[in-house]
Amino acid sequence: MKVVTADVAVDLQYGDYPYMSSSNCIIAAAVNTGAPPQSVREIVEPSKPCTTYTGSEAFPSGHPELDMIQRVGNESGATTGRPRQCSWLDLTTLVKAANIDGVTNKILSKLDALRAR
Repeated sequence: MKVVTADVAVDLQYGDYPYMSSSNCIIAAAVNTGAPPQSVREIVEPSKPCTTYTGSEAFPSGHPELDMIQRVGNESGATTGRPRQCSWLDLTTLVKAANIDGVTNKILSKLDALRAR
């Protein structure tokens, strides 16, 4: 069984309060819903080349590169449609997520947002 996890930064237990989800986004959530732990063979974790939030967390502002990533990457909230704030990639959080989840594969998406427009 292959399991795709979400961002640890928004996980109920490991997230950055109050900027987190109301649910578990880590591998344990799959096991808690009935998947037998021994059936998990791969843990795939997707990431973007930036850190984003739809909310009021103070992110760096006034960086044209971050504004471009937000615009080109079409970073907006799935429910509200509000523009997401974009910040630099947080490698510390990526390493934390990989360690917590036991990640076997990492997927980087939205790399096209890094090209100049």
